[in-house]
Amino acid sequence: MWDKLTPDDDPDHATRALAYRGRFSNLGVNLVSFYLERDYATFMPWEVNNDQTKPINGSLAANFQYHRAGNNNQKLYKFRVLPDTPSNPGGSIELDYYLTNHYEAMSYACSAWGKAVGAQNVAQGALTPANNVDLSAADFALPGESFSGFGDEHSGQFNANIQNLKPFYNRLLDEFEVKRNTP
Repeated sequence: MWDKLTPDDDPDHATRALAYRGRFSNLGVNLVSFYLERDYATFMPWEVNNDQTKPINGSLAANFQYHRAGNNNQKLYKFRVLPDTPSNPGGSIELDYYLTNHYEAMSYACSAWGKAVGAQNVAQGALTPANNVDLSAADFALPGESFSGFGDEHSGQFNANIQNLKPFYNRLLDEFEVKRNTP
């Protein structure tokens, strides 16, 4: 699924700036990946979504495009399809606008070159494996469940009973260096 050209390594700096790679490298804060390898949503569906719904001809971003051979600063764009009419036989494609907002570009036009951060213990770059927290660890076990930690529970930190999540929220506060309230 990782065979598409992405703007992450485009020769044009302005085009690269609209893409994913290096997005978090200069934040200057402690970055931590809370990952859950058994969470199916951040693993396989995310990869299929990234592959099938982003250009070229992606189903959710059908009118967005990345064209590597385009002019600098004009490689990511939105277009519209004009219908087949008597005055426009066969229909046509018309440029709507060039993308300049990185949120729009990443959401619709840029396939990611890597995997979802929360899916596996493989985060690199601004996130290092030393800063990864495994949500399947026994420390985060939810009562009455037959699995370790959050198991395969996508969003377990929001769906489980808050009283059972104290170890998770304590770790979250510790990782982000937020002082806990004390009784």
